[in-house]
Amino acid sequence: MKVEILAQDFRGDRRLLDAVLDAKPDVFAHNLECVERLTPSVRDAKAGYRQSLEVLSYAKKARPKLPTKTSLMLGLGETESELRQTFSDLRSAGCDILTLGQYL
Repeated sequence: MKVEILAQDFRGDRRLLDAVLDAKPDVFAHNLECVERLTPSVRDAKAGYRQSLEVLSYAKKARPKLPTKTSLMLGLGETESELRQTFSDLRSAGCDILTLGQYL
């Protein structure tokens, strides 16, 4: 059996992120949800695009061999160039796995 944890951003508190990482999941997931421009209208006010990237980046730096994963919702008005920028941001953060979905 493999364990994938879908973690919140813990408002960037690395002590809490470390507690999750210390549990040694097989995959660490945190969802970016959408492109940067749409974040304020799609996500909770406490969630931030850059903070989510930081969470993914921190997890990868803290546990380099641990696969990191995120998901994006499509169909919310994002442009192709915004998606390309988001993909680049995720790669720069060291994110290993990206899933794409659409809410109807």
